[in-house]
Amino acid sequence: SGAIQKPISGNDGNMYQIATTSLPSHANAMNASGSDVSTIAEYITNSYYQTRLNQTNDGYEWYSNTALDARPIPVDDNGSIITENADTITNTRWRIHVKTGSDFVYRTASTKSVKGVNLSSFDGRAVTKEDYLTPIKYMLTCFNGQYRGAELTKGVSGFAKGAAKYYSSTAKNATGDSSAIWDDNAWNKCNMDDVVKVGTDSTGDYIEFNLLQPCTQFYAMYYLSSGLFSPLPADFLKLWDAKMLGKLPDGYSPVDTMLSTGPYYITEWGAKRITFKKNERYFYKQDKFADGNTRDVYNLPGIQYNEVEDSSVSKSLFLDGSIDSY
Repeated sequence: SGAIQKPISGNDGNMYQIATTSLPSHANAMNASGSDVSTIAEYITNSYYQTRLNQTNDGYEWYSNTALDARPIPVDDNGSIITENADTITNTRWRIHVKTGSDFVYRTASTKSVKGVNLSSFDGRAVTKEDYLTPIKYMLTCFNGQYRGAELTKGVSGFAKGAAKYYSSTAKNATGDSSAIWDDNAWNKCNMDDVVKVGTDSTGDYIEFNLLQPCTQFYAMYYLSSGLFSPLPADFLKLWDAKMLGKLPDGYSPVDTMLSTGPYYITEWGAKRITFKKNERYFYKQDKFADGNTRDVYNLPGIQYNEVEDSSVSKSLFLDGSIDSY
């Protein structure tokens, strides 16, 4: 909810200026172990639920972002919604109705083409329910080599047993298609639709998870609230080598190899500077509180990361007002 009160001299479009000793090497948090990539990914991704400062700015509270439900909804093994004691029971199956349609769109500043496809054609494209399943299938397919894939198969937040079986069975691409981003035969053989699926009911589009361990409604929200699950279209993924999402293959940069659904999108990725521009089409513009009051959010016109290798220089730039943080 912060805003620039006084533009810095030479500031590019009044953008928030950050100095760092090293720029992130790519923009795909699904294939990153460090916090540098994960931090910038938060500008361009969404999660079902997020936290924000409360109305009095002295604590944090949960709110729905791409989820349409206040909390995940428990369902039984037959797919029927559990209504009795939904907020206190423990369960493994959870349904989340999700935002889709013309007011939730992808953004890209790319003007390039790849494999005959103009990447600008993705700009303004509406998110569909299938796009919510894409990043999960992408991570769980072992031959894609995504660092965060294996963790989806274990622990208190892991997916049901079929996920581990699918992950291990896709160590090599056995589809016969070198451009495949997952293995549909293995997916079906491992009964993965019982683990994670998308669908539509009387309320709307949803994604449904079957977790490895039962948990309460709050913890289902907590475990599943990750920007790693931010929607992506499968046909965009197939334009790139599976391991090149958000990276810098010859002639391209993350401006081209990554899409945004978040409050900002990438407009520049250079050797010394990365620029994120405000997404004017982002659906979430205000915090709305229980008493009817609102608070404007994402007020920065943009964010720029500038590489300054010497941290003492960054400190000097900060002290003389040339950057906002370092």
